[in-house]
Amino acid sequence: MQKRNQIVSQPNKQHDSLVAIEGINVSRVGLTITGDISFEQWQDIGYTLSGMEVALRWSIGDWLNYGEFKYGETYAQASDVTGFDPSYLANLKYITGAIEISRRREELHLSHHQVVAPLTMPEQDAWLDHAVVNKLSTSELRDAIKQANNGQEPADFAPLQGESLEAAVISYIHGLEANKKEIYEHAYQLMKEIVKDKL
Repeated sequence: MQKRNQIVSQPNKQHDSLVAIEGINVSRVGLTITGDISFEQWQDIGYTLSGMEVALRWSIGDWLNYGEFKYGETYAQASDVTGFDPSYLANLKYITGAIEISRRREELHLSHHQVVAPLTMPEQDAWLDHAVVNKLSTSELRDAIKQANNGQEPADFAPLQGESLEAAVISYIHGLEANKKEIYEHAYQLMKEIVKDKL
């Protein structure tokens, strides 16, 4: 006889599929492979999963940019939906907003793109190409840009729009350090608005 309030295991419970193709099912709680697959197929699944992890970050950034364009400020809602910290979301949004899909390099990590995001479009393309051709790590790319800029660190930041006074101050400082007038002017205006709202 079943005891009251006893948890009953359900080993055959079906979870909603995020990806479902023949013999492979991906849900929020894991991967299920049915049937017999070859070693090469098993490897291909690994490549696909790795690609999905990379695509997820890019896609969330693009999703945030669309949400801001369509609905205005969305960080609070996006944080609730995804479970990610607003500052992390702001970073993804900034990188994807600075470098559109057609100019992103599949051979490089998101962090490579983050390093070049504050640069002009031609500079971004030149440095991304340089990183691909020379197989540079993120730190090597950062060092190369620093050397080309007479020892000045490349700005590596994500200006947070409407998040907090602290975030605006950080963006302002980075804008000054990178000599990016449009960035620190935007951050300064944001700081003024935040302070005015608190008075």
